[in-house]
Amino acid sequence: MVQTAITSAFKANGIPVVQGDADLIIAYLLMRQGNVSTSLAQDYFGHGRDASAIMDEAHRRGVIESKRPDTFDDGGIVIDLLDARTNKLVFRNYARKAIIEGISPDERQQRINAAVNQALAPFFR
Repeated sequence: MVQTAITSAFKANGIPVVQGDADLIIAYLLMRQGNVSTSLAQDYFGHGRDASAIMDEAHRRGVIESKRPDTFDDGGIVIDLLDARTNKLVFRNYARKAIIEGISPDERQQRINAAVNQALAPFFR
């Protein structure tokens, strides 16, 4: 669902997503955060950009320094765009939304699309 959302966002902005010979590499990191913990899924993030440091920073900001008195369950996505020739970071942004359990696959895709569009909006400006 995330890959579909990313591909749609790029196509909507006139940038084709191709396999193989490309100018940019798209990588993303998924996080889940509650009022006591932060976890991550880095299957599509690649190596060398220290996902653990990103998770530690998200945990510090979202849990340790949080002033929220409630129990919460949020999902986050960090999207990196890398220069395919140099592997240097060109763009990084994130989006964070409350997780809603029990929604339909269509609603889940809409929420994922919204998060991806929010994270990528500054890149497309």
